[in-house]
Amino acid sequence: MEILFYSLLCFFALYGFAQMASQVLGYFGRCGGALYACTVLTVKNQQDSVEGIVRSAVWSGLGRTGGRHVGDVVVVDLGSDDETVSILNSLAEEYEFLHVMDKQEYIQRIQNMV
Repeated sequence: MEILFYSLLCFFALYGFAQMASQVLGYFGRCGGALYACTVLTVKNQQDSVEGIVRSAVWSGLGRTGGRHVGDVVVVDLGSDDETVSILNSLAEEYEFLHVMDKQEYIQRIQNMV
């Protein structure tokens, strides 16, 4: 019985520590500290589904932050020849955190970050 008690005690202590660490790391991520995450999606010829994909990423981001904010969502178009890019540009007007770019622009931005 004593082993069960100590096992449960250790489990809850570790769980509490993990929750605390998650909150601290989440705080720094929201406050523009060293941690920063964004969602990067790549698409090509997805005119029928791209709006749903982007809106799903937005709701997922809201879910991760408890509805407080959405991190940047970057959509990289890999050379669509349908209406994908125009749909993405319309969504970018609706969401200020949505950034649409082509493959070359994305590579250039990544290289500038390093």
